[in-house]
Amino acid sequence: MPLTCPAEQNFLLKGFSLGGTDKQPEVNLRLAVSEEHNLAYMLRDGAKMEMTCRVQFLRKRTFWSNELLAENTVSTRLAYDRLLREFVLSTEDAPPLRNESFRGLMNESWENLSIPLDNPGGLEQNQNYLIKVTADLKYTE
Repeated sequence: MPLTCPAEQNFLLKGFSLGGTDKQPEVNLRLAVSEEHNLAYMLRDGAKMEMTCRVQFLRKRTFWSNELLAENTVSTRLAYDRLLREFVLSTEDAPPLRNESFRGLMNESWENLSIPLDNPGGLEQNQNYLIKVTADLKYTE
């Protein structure tokens, strides 16, 4: 799985499920980083990071490239608030999550990530479908 992080870290896929409804499927992920304490240290030291997770729902084809049926990308920003001594995770569409513990923040966010997909429409029985997850973590600012 092409998942990358700064400082030689990797994402770990701890859990995966497909849920929701036929018209609004949802991919549920449990992501973690391999060296969580190093990431927390970098954030405390002033690093700001962005995690981007892209999910694609594809129809598997034998002779042609796979057909993209639906996709969605979710981005979160990570920082450390030195004044309040809290880790902060923010997104564009929700209030920031804050926690004194980096582990606690991960439990509330990346380890409980639900990514809705558009209606893929026209799903057929006895067909093969793929879910492709691509995640990366990069420095910002």
